[in-house]
Amino acid sequence: MTQNGPPSLRRLFSDSLLALESWELHAIEQILKAPAINVDETSLRVDRKRFWIHVLSAGDITLKFLHRKRGPEAIEDIHIIPRYGGVIIHDCWASYLSYTHCGHGLCGSHLLRELTFI
Repeated sequence: MTQNGPPSLRRLFSDSLLALESWELHAIEQILKAPAINVDETSLRVDRKRFWIHVLSAGDITLKFLHRKRGPEAIEDIHIIPRYGGVIIHDCWASYLSYTHCGHGLCGSHLLRELTFI
């Protein structure tokens, strides 16, 4: 056994990583082809530091990306919305609205939440 574990375990992790990378690339491709995608973000703490999970979904595909930031820097780093040409469904957050090359739709759940508040 080597310092990094037995060869069979290393191979399992390596094969799993390759399979996940392949799936992620395919999922991103499907998201980019979708006529509309849902986007949202939520915070969580990792080692007492705030991070953000950015979620993009279309049909039966959901992608989640962990990023230290919430705003345009994260959206640019994730690099899906800047390449997307369809309609993004979101909560009317200004960072999403700044992407004028795609269409925009408002999330029904977020609208209902706001209307309930009124």
